[in-house]
Amino acid sequence: MKASGMRLSSLVFAVVMMVLGSSLAHAEKPEFLSDLHEFRLHNFLALNAFYRYSDSRDRMLQQDINASINNATRAMSAVRTSDTELLSNDDIARLDQEFDKFRALMQQNIQDVRTMGYPDLRLLSEMAEQAHELNQISTELYEVAREKANLDVDDRVESIRAASVLIAQMLSNYTARSTSSVQQTFQGATTGIPLNELAMRFDALFTRINAAGTEEEMRALLQDANSKWSFIRNSYINFNENNVVFVIDRYSKGIIDSLERMIQVIESA
Repeated sequence: MKASGMRLSSLVFAVVMMVLGSSLAHAEKPEFLSDLHEFRLHNFLALNAFYRYSDSRDRMLQQDINASINNATRAMSAVRTSDTELLSNDDIARLDQEFDKFRALMQQNIQDVRTMGYPDLRLLSEMAEQAHELNQISTELYEVAREKANLDVDDRVESIRAASVLIAQMLSNYTARSTSSVQQTFQGATTGIPLNELAMRFDALFTRINAAGTEEEMRALLQDANSKWSFIRNSYINFNENNVVFVIDRYSKGIIDSLERMIQVIESA
């Protein structure tokens, strides 16, 4: 009887641990996807800040670059140390390696602007190409992780994340085309997709998000984002070098902020 009781206790303990382990893994998966999202977003914001810095050499913009790189680094660290097994060790190592290349090129380009007053066009083009490569890899791995997670994730969160990264990408491309020190290497700064087409893709995502905004706080954030998008939409669709980059930068970042806060509203509901 005593041995039978011990076996039963062991079985119950094993089942409890299995359930707890499953629960913890389930809870960690959304965080893993969030970290990948943050990684993608802040790499584009760092690139955009550099383009503006290379044109103005404003130290405040250098701080913006560092802040975005640090945020991307923290997100990459969280991805690297996660034990969710949504990505293979080789996939994570590959992403980490490509990010190291991007950071090294960023630091070298910052140093060139500080010492020479302008970036080396070859290294600038390399950094833009590396940013494009990094985005392709991180986007691919995000989709792999999302499919493997097999979670009932709110579709709005996925649409909002996609829109947030997309407008950050659009902003970096827009700034590159508007910045005198970058114009010569703009081919390296673009995905090959015209800016107006990216804007139309954002339109489609934004329409989907608007249709699903039901919470009161969500509607307030949507209204703010809609107002800002209406103001700058034509600048993205009909690029004009006379447009004020500062305004596009400010309103685009305002939209990103509203989108990221929408995710918080949805996930806290």
